[in-house]
Amino acid sequence: MTSHAPDSCSNRDVLKGHSMENTENTATLVEEAPALTTADRCDSCGAQAYVRVLLESGELLFCRHHANENRERLAPIALDWHDETEKLLAR
Repeated sequence: MTSHAPDSCSNRDVLKGHSMENTENTATLVEEAPALTTADRCDSCGAQAYVRVLLESGELLFCRHHANENRERLAPIALDWHDETEKLLAR
């Protein structure tokens, strides 16, 4: 199955501070993901989110546990994997 990047940005290409740019049929992330806040919650369990996964269809937020649990399935299709789990060790 061959995947093609869109010819122009659509509404789903711009998600919470991200924008997509079409370069030689390859979509590339051109903006840095905004920092996660204490208001961002894991889509699986509701704990504080430390990982944002940007997919073609939208974004998912995960706590460290659920990010690790889903990494193998999502990493190959993720457009961006924004990981702030280092904050868990900061004092």
